[in-house]
Amino acid sequence: MDSIVIAARRQKSLIEEMLYLGVRVLDMLDSGRMEDVENILLLRAERMRAFAMAEATIDTKMAGIENGSAVNLKERAELHDLNLQIVSLVSQLVAIDKEAEHLIELRIAAGRKFKPQGTYASMPGEAEMSRSEGYEGPLPQAGACG
Repeated sequence: MDSIVIAARRQKSLIEEMLYLGVRVLDMLDSGRMEDVENILLLRAERMRAFAMAEATIDTKMAGIENGSAVNLKERAELHDLNLQIVSLVSQLVAIDKEAEHLIELRIAAGRKFKPQGTYASMPGEAEMSRSEGYEGPLPQAGACG
């Protein structure tokens, strides 16, 4: 069960990183920096692959539990709490993605094109990101990504 909890913690961390990157996407869309949006989406794809690997670990280990392995109540409670946190973070990520989709649709409807400028390294700081509308959760720490 311990390895399941570790994998779930990893999943939570990866979702927090994707959430952070999702907020960055909103900022880049607001400023029309499509090249940076594409770079951020590539980073998110890496996190999604790692998330899927953690999920595979959990599935494999859960099969052992279903076959009669002993379950520590403390670990079960932590796993339950982690699952609730993951579901909440994923809901926030979905809301951010919907907002990003809406911003893209608005730009297309207005006939505006995205302008490539700057690089991922030159994006605004984390404090400037919190202004993104529609995101109500806390911003993950800047050091969480990477």
